[in-house]
Amino acid sequence: MTNPEAFRNERSLHWDYFLSLEEDLLRSVRFVEPVEDNFGTYSTEFAGVILGAASEVDVVLKALCRKVNPQTKAYRITEYREELASCARWDILVSKVSAPRWPDLSFDPWGSWRERGETPQWWKDYNKVKHQRDQHFSKANLLNAWQAMSALFLSCIAYYRQIGATDIWPPSSCFSASRDIARAWLDEGIPTMCIDPQRIAVMDSRRSATIRMGSYGEVLGKG
Repeated sequence: MTNPEAFRNERSLHWDYFLSLEEDLLRSVRFVEPVEDNFGTYSTEFAGVILGAASEVDVVLKALCRKVNPQTKAYRITEYREELASCARWDILVSKVSAPRWPDLSFDPWGSWRERGETPQWWKDYNKVKHQRDQHFSKANLLNAWQAMSALFLSCIAYYRQIGATDIWPPSSCFSASRDIARAWLDEGIPTMCIDPQRIAVMDSRRSATIRMGSYGEVLGKG
């Protein structure tokens, strides 16, 4: 069941916070290009993004667990996985994320959850930055910042889909759902959320197929 008003009725608090953190991430691009050669670059700016994004992931996943099971006892990362692995939004949560402005970038923040049932490395690094920053400041790096933000992106989508929302607005400036997930949603008649209508949102490896979304998720066409 979908509800176009669910996002607005539920309050967009989580998404607003994501967008605020995304602005911080985008400011860093002026100084450090998000390419593999720079993944190990670390700074206080990246530390702030990681701490903010990962702590909000914790908040959103806890809320998602409560939506899935009001009697949930899940209060930590390993328990969230146990609660959510069988829920309808699992495929969204553990999907891959693309960064259309940077075609060589893609992220799989929950891949270790999906494939091995293990806590993601970026989450372990987040805890080191949070609790032992004097020893592990190098973990406050570009890669972990982008991984944490992509995890928050997926967590928000999974949460808002769970409450029946069919669109999230305004869209992300950095991230898009993976091609496979976007196409699956369209096949089910569900608009692809969080897609900027002014840019290509989903493309195959040869860029011969695109899905463009209009305001509030209106499908404009498939190429």
